[in-house]
Amino acid sequence: MITVLKETRPIAKKEHTCMLCHGKIAKGQRYYRQTCVYDNVYDFIEHEECNKIAYELDMYSDCDDDGLNDNFFVDALDQHICDNYSEEESDRLFGLSTYERVCKVLNDLNKGSHGED
Repeated sequence: MITVLKETRPIAKKEHTCMLCHGKIAKGQRYYRQTCVYDNVYDFIEHEECNKIAYELDMYSDCDDDGLNDNFFVDALDQHICDNYSEEESDRLFGLSTYERVCKVLNDLNKGSHGED
């Protein structure tokens, strides 16, 4: 089981890669960082938006003791898109990067819509 030692929301002083969507976290962008222990101590780095969508779509309750990983994250995001968007809008979204899909879905959830506009 993973133990979280510390959670922070720093502003990137250098470029990082999100461990969920594999997108770039740009210098100057706020991101989410957890210091964890699972066999050894490591930092888990993700976009704030990826962290938010994981909670919004309840991904953490469905993962095992190893925690949320990139494959499960992308599969759950894409399943949400298939279940909640028209085929035309889904096709358009699947042409975007994973991070862009995260931002679009999060924006739609915050507006209470699912690609209907």
